[in-house]
Amino acid sequence: MINQEVLRHFACYVWWEKPDDIIRENPLRVIANAMRYANNTNEYVKLLEAGDDTLKEALSQAQAGWFDKKSWHYWHYMLYGLDIKIPPLPKRGFLK
Repeated sequence: MINQEVLRHFACYVWWEKPDDIIRENPLRVIANAMRYANNTNEYVKLLEAGDDTLKEALSQAQAGWFDKKSWHYWHYMLYGLDIKIPPLPKRGFLK
């Protein structure tokens, strides 16, 4: 289960959704947006409270648009090490 305090803290990163709705319906989207947009040490420390398993799940379940290239590569290296072969970013169906 994803840390609810972390989800509440980062729900604002999915600003176009109501916090309670996005936390209930798509908590990994909240985590992915935090992984993409967190930009200071305090935010990173808070994000790490979600745990490596949750962060890895956000990567493995990512949908198109959840990550940009920079954050996709950064988090793969951070969570899996420098020897990982990074998979391609998820793409929308009509772009494949």
